[in-house]
Amino acid sequence: MQKGVLALAHNQCCDVVLRAASKRLTKRRRLTKPLDYQHVFNDARKFAGNGVTALVRSNDSDAARLGLIISKRYSKKAVSRNHFKRVVRESFRLNQASLGGYDIIIIGQPGIAKMSDDQLRVTLSRLWSEIGQCDKS
Repeated sequence: MQKGVLALAHNQCCDVVLRAASKRLTKRRRLTKPLDYQHVFNDARKFAGNGVTALVRSNDSDAARLGLIISKRYSKKAVSRNHFKRVVRESFRLNQASLGGYDIIIIGQPGIAKMSDDQLRVTLSRLWSEIGQCDKS
């Protein structure tokens, strides 16, 4: 009897892992080359949030891709800059299905390091909804 319960628990665990893996932020969901960034900079729509700017341009696929730009003016400490990147990546990962085929560059503005994680998530959530509602052109 315990083997059956154990097998059921194992199957449920594997199902959770498979669902989580399907939402991963894979390499094809990121802007990785300087030409990708330049393509967005050449003709981008600008969306501004509280301390965050998003540059958006449609791409040829139906999948959204993310690029990040965080300067040392944001924070002198790499720990703070990396934390900001982690929060943005996680928020993008959770919302990527609703964003469609856009290349998105998120630029952190100086002083955003003083925002709490919750404030940053709310700001990003507003940006994602604005981007998701705009017409693709």
